[in-house]
Amino acid sequence: MRRVLRAYVWRNPVVGYIQGINFPFFRIRQWLSEEDTFWLMCVIIEAYLPLNFFVEMFGATSHANMLYKVFEQYQIMSEMIAKFAEFEYPLMNFTAR
Repeated sequence: MRRVLRAYVWRNPVVGYIQGINFPFFRIRQWLSEEDTFWLMCVIIEAYLPLNFFVEMFGATSHANMLYKVFEQYQIMSEMIAKFAEFEYPLMNFTAR
């Protein structure tokens, strides 16, 4: 799997590695050859996923912003949120899997 992921990063350096993409392709690799897994990965990422899925991470960013607003509105874990701000640690890093 490592070779498949590295080959994809080499093929498409703009996208690079997508967090979590290894999970479905690890399973696919159990049934397909290394080369077929690579080409299937290319097709899925380049033809079916929207550009902002891996470049701007729109989904992850919007989910983190919604979570932050809920925390803020209902004063949930305000001390923890203050610590995130103090250390300049983006809440999105906490919400990403």
